[in-house]
Amino acid sequence: IHTNGTGRVSEMGFNTSTPGAQDVQIEYVRFSFRTTDVHPYDNFEQLKPKYEYWHKVLGNLNNPEFSGSEAKCIMASETWVRYFTQMAASKGSIFSLTIAGTVFVFAMLTASCSITITVISSLVLVSCVLSVLAMFLFVGWKIGAVEQVAMTFLLGASSEQIVHMTEGYLEYLHASQSHMFARDTTALQAVKGMLQRTGVSISISSIAIIISSSFLFAAKLLIFRKVAAILVIVIASTMIHSILIYTAVLCVGGPATSFRNKKTMSAFGLIGAVLCTIVCCVIVFTGSVSVE
Repeated sequence: IHTNGTGRVSEMGFNTSTPGAQDVQIEYVRFSFRTTDVHPYDNFEQLKPKYEYWHKVLGNLNNPEFSGSEAKCIMASETWVRYFTQMAASKGSIFSLTIAGTVFVFAMLTASCSITITVISSLVLVSCVLSVLAMFLFVGWKIGAVEQVAMTFLLGASSEQIVHMTEGYLEYLHASQSHMFARDTTALQAVKGMLQRTGVSISISSIAIIISSSFLFAAKLLIFRKVAAILVIVIASTMIHSILIYTAVLCVGGPATSFRNKKTMSAFGLIGAVLCTIVCCVIVFTGSVSVE
């Protein structure tokens, strides 16, 4: 905390026994107070009670009735800059994950017209997000501005791949149920058709992004190397979850019949849009998930 002020000694709230010193004009006074209980690697949860304590101290020092001084104090430590940055990034990530996850659930429900596929794809998406967060913790990263952008990119990439895989799955079921090629189909056969339709293109595009991103590891700037690591982690995780985990779960519990047509898509679309709007409004206006 830094405090400074200008005025007579008596106005600054100091006592002295020197005759006439109370009327001496002080042009500039500065004091610094530093706490030893704040460490450079504390996260914002650890810093929160310390910040609240020093905020109260600051309020008392800036209160003339309490301190007897008109001086103004500020919290000038870089620790508090890091505190607010981490807090905003963490809350922003939670907010974006909640809203994007909600939209994904109802969008998948509308596109697939299947509660089973919606549940499976949502669980796979949650697993993908948790695995990337675990990798961030494993390499020692904290949720900051760059990591928040990475989480947003992760949601977009993983959602896109899962939606494309689902579309390939439903296309195979629809073809097997057509009047010309009608035949009994199992979930395993539908998964094979899904991999033939969309699995190859998704795998090739993911591998291409990973290879091209790897060249950034040769950069001298740390930020470029960190972006390369984020791209590799995010794309590898989305590819593993969409190509391996999602297909494995569909083989076990995926539907063998598609009920998607114009009527069901219209009904599920209307229901999904209404429910998504209600849930998002509740989240935003009730403040259940806040963003700084």
